[in-house]
Amino acid sequence: MYKRKFNVLIVEDDNSISQYISNEFLKLGDDIEITIATCRNEAIKLLENNNNFFDYITLDLTLPINSDDFEKNPENGLHILSRISEISKGTPILILTATSTIDMIQDFLSHSCKADIWGDKEEISTIMHLSKLKINSSN
Repeated sequence: MYKRKFNVLIVEDDNSISQYISNEFLKLGDDIEITIATCRNEAIKLLENNNNFFDYITLDLTLPINSDDFEKNPENGLHILSRISEISKGTPILILTATSTIDMIQDFLSHSCKADIWGDKEEISTIMHLSKLKINSSN
């Protein structure tokens, strides 16, 4: 019997944080495939590739446009969030950021819906938020 891998996209420009997130997912089993994007354009390219399907996405908001840029902006993460909503609406997203503001939270909620994502007849929000300051205490 064929067992499909669970595909996770981690959009994060800080290598230590992306490795931490990867390790946490990999603790759940060996049938997890991790893809990491470190900037807005790389994430968009992965999302727009028809050969890619992601079961879960973690998204940092404050990212550069390209991997060789130094300037980071939360608008880049919001742009990715918008594209996710267009390309794969309903994909669960955990927004991990240290720069959350009230205005951004309203943007998150406008892209969220409730769905039975895991097939257990329990509808949950497709977009959640966790401050990076609390990442180690979320277990």
